[in-house]
Formats: sequence, structure tokens, C-alpha cells
Amino acid sequence: MTPAEYASAIVRAVMNENDAMLSSIAQRQAESAEAMSILLAKGYGTSGMGLAALVRLVPVANLGGNEHEQS
Repeated sequence: MTPAEYASAIVRAVMNENDAMLSSIAQRQAESAEAMSILLAKGYGTSGMGLAALVRLVPVANLGGNEHEQS
């Protein structure tokens, strides 16, 4: 979603007294802020960077267990 779409969703949630939607948006915001804090504390990026730019700096995790695979 774009920032404008989020703003519209917030306005609709407030106007319609949609507590579930407001809670969902607030939870997403809190988790985003926590993720940024964690990544900054681990040395990724700089203060003031957007979350998407910060996440792009994180290397891809090898979750497949293919660390011994030959290319």
C-alpha cells in the first residue's frame, strides 16, 4: 500500500469506528518501528532511512541448508 492508501484506510477506520482496523494498523506500525530499531542496533543502515531501504541492506538468509552445494 502507498502512504496515501494507508492514510485513507486510517481515515475510513476512524470515521467508521472500526476498532479492529485501527488496531491492525497500529500493530503494523509498532512492528515496523521495532524491526527498524533491531536492524539499526545490529549495524544496518543509518537513522532516518526508510524501512524498505534498510531491509534491502540485509543479506539474503540461507534457509535451505545448501551451504555445501557446488555451483
